[in-house]
Amino acid sequence: MTKPSPISRSAFKARAVLVGERIDLRGWASTDSLGTNPLTVEVAGGGVATLHRYGVIVFFNVAPIEEVTLLSRLRPQVGNPIRRRKRRKWRSALEPAIARG
Repeated sequence: MTKPSPISRSAFKARAVLVGERIDLRGWASTDSLGTNPLTVEVAGGGVATLHRYGVIVFFNVAPIEEVTLLSRLRPQVGNPIRRRKRRKWRSALEPAIARG
């Protein structure tokens, strides 16, 4: 059964963070995830994060304090962590598909 999306708005903030060379994702239970490739998890307080094994986490509509909480939780699974994390942020908007005939 598919869970409903925790992001209910059509426009939201997104932010990507390079945390290290790798993230060991084997410890994440599939029941805690919204998707598996990439591993997608709901974040406390609303929003979603995608966890990529090559060391990137992308946050969608996540408050900064919740980002810090998730990053702290993941710290033991990060291989060769980057001291000064590289971050990119942007705004996203979803538009309904237009039927073509």
